[in-house]
Amino acid sequence: MGVGGGGQPHGLSINTIHTTYDSTSGRVTRISEAGIIGAFGPGVGDHSIIRTRGLKLGFRIRRAHVSAEVGFTTGTATTAPGQTGPPPGQYVTLAEDPTVTQDLQTVFAVDQCRLLWFSWPSERWIGFNIQPGNIPAAVTSDRLFFRIALGRFNTIHQKDFDVLPVVATFGDSSFAAHYALGVSVYTRGATAGGALFHTEVLGVE
Repeated sequence: MGVGGGGQPHGLSINTIHTTYDSTSGRVTRISEAGIIGAFGPGVGDHSIIRTRGLKLGFRIRRAHVSAEVGFTTGTATTAPGQTGPPPGQYVTLAEDPTVTQDLQTVFAVDQCRLLWFSWPSERWIGFNIQPGNIPAAVTSDRLFFRIALGRFNTIHQKDFDVLPVVATFGDSSFAAHYALGVSVYTRGATAGGALFHTEVLGVE
């Protein structure tokens, strides 16, 4: 997904490395690798613009999912099949940021369930904030890695999927001023009989 600014688009080219699914709890966890995209295509340098300005992320999840957890780290690009990226203990877990969540709720709507004159939201926005100083130092072929887990991912069939809108902006900006839009496609993963999709970019403002 993209993160633009100042007329010079920048973005994150996100590739899914692998997905795991716990059939008992319904929890699905996806590991993704992100590289910077500039005006002339994917770059191979460090993520200096995010390290300088930080990054805010927002996900619109179904209330049935109950929770969304995000972890991130940096590491060397995975260039060969079977590579899994950084070890699990290297990821920094992000807590939901109430200020970012409020910003999301102010700008973006959610679907409502209705019964007669009653209504209640079937979705909710959840926001996270990666502070500039919390991004580890650059390495060769520098990439960001995200570990995102959804609770109660109870699909009706092993080949089913769910699509979550994702928005991002720089840490010193607001979603009301500027954002980029993408989607995250979640499945049970190949080992649980599901498909494996990459994240798609829908638009960079």
